[in-house]
This record gives sequence, structure tokens and C-alpha cells, in this order.
Amino acid sequence: MTQDRVFVGIDVSKARLDVALTTGEAWSVSNDRAGWRALADQLQTIRPEAVGLEPSGGYERGLVEALTQAGLAVRRVEAGRVRAFAGVLGLKAKTDLIDAQLIARFVQTLPGRTVEPNARAQALAELVDARRALCEEQVRVRNQAEQVRDPMLRRMAARRLNRMKADVVLLEKRLAATVAADPDLAERDRLMRSVPGVGPVLSWTLMAHLPELGRLSHKQIAALVGVAPYDRQSGSLKGRSMIRGGDAPWSATSPIWPH
Repeated sequence: MTQDRVFVGIDVSKARLDVALTTGEAWSVSNDRAGWRALADQLQTIRPEAVGLEPSGGYERGLVEALTQAGLAVRRVEAGRVRAFAGVLGLKAKTDLIDAQLIARFVQTLPGRTVEPNARAQALAELVDARRALCEEQVRVRNQAEQVRDPMLRRMAARRLNRMKADVVLLEKRLAATVAADPDLAERDRLMRSVPGVGPVLSWTLMAHLPELGRLSHKQIAALVGVAPYDRQSGSLKGRSMIRGGDAPWSATSPIWPH
């Protein structure tokens, strides 16, 4: 019975972690190494069934690593599903503490996938995400440059674009070297790039953000990514199957897809 177990919800922000337990306890710690260590030590004494948190632009990475290294079961939860859960409960207020309490109740009520420690995937993800951010910044600067007429501003934009282009090349060299240095990653990269249409960037992105690839069935992977079709039928209604859901990095609105 889940009521005999303790579940934890954590609302992650840049500077602070708001923590709530299904027992009603709540507190905050700093979102830094000292805070992660203190929280991991405290939760180890509580021995919760699961710790839930939403992806928060990378601010959760150090926390996830600290908690998993401490042997705690961590679940990343999709923000949209949590807000839908709040609607079912009739909760309209939104504060950091309320969000932490809501996440705790969410992981208590609904099954989830436990994060598996994967240092190689985390290292790749950091490089992949840095490359993606640079590519997005290039697009933004290029679009701005097209709207300006001042010659000096155009030269400044050109210099920024050249610098970012060079940085992207450096990141790609680092990614290639990181993959080549690991025999398992190198083999997975070779297999994925043998598929028509799969280039190095997509291969690196898949290895970084979908380390389960190759260990789960194709149906499980499709559901995880958010491309599995779900039936929409009720009574005489025979609606078209639609895709939805998936982990945050692979959602339809996420910018994770490689450039």
C-alpha cells in the first residue's frame, strides 16, 4: 500500500530546491553541492520509495546525480502531466512549495520510470546541449542582422556569427573524440549512423538523451520519445490515433532535435 511509503517531490529553481514529503514535511535547501549533499543525506535516513522532480533547464542535473549516487530512486516527471494531475485534484494555486507537494503526490499515485545513473550520457548531453544552444543563438543573431542597416552593427553580427561557427566546430570535434574514446559508444554510434538519414549530430543526441535505446522494445522507446500513437475511440466515435506525451527532451515542442 503506497500510503505506508514515503514519496518526495522537489521543485527545482536556479538557486533553491523546495522539498515536500507525502507525510506533510517540507523544507528548502540551496541548489548547489552543499545543498545536494545535505538533501541526499537527509533522504537516505527517510528511505523514500521515490523522489520526483521536473526537468528544469539543466538546473536539476547536479541534484539528480547526487541523489542517484546516494542510491535513491529518482523519477523525472513531465510538467504537463503534473499540471493535468493538479487539475484533476482541483488545485489552482501555484507556488514552489505547492509544486513540490504536487510532485510528491504525483509520484505516489502514478507509476514512473526511475532515472538510471549514466555518466557517459550525462557528459554527452552537456556537449550536445551546448552545441544546440549555440546553433539556436546563431539563428537568433542571423535573423537580427538581417533587420539592421548600420554597417558597424552588421560587422559586429558577422564577427559573432564567425566565432559561434568556430565554437560549434570545436564542440563537434570534442563530441567525436568523446564517442571515439569509448568503445561501447563508438559501436553504438557506428550502428546508428549505418541507418540512412542518421548523421553524427542525431546519433550523438540519441546517445545523450535516449540512453535506453537498444535496451527497451521499439514500442517502449516510441512511448518514451512521444511518437507512439494512442487510440481515440469511445462508443461510436472512431477517432484518429494521435501521438502525445513522452519525456520532456523529446516532446514535440522541445528544441532538443538536432540542427
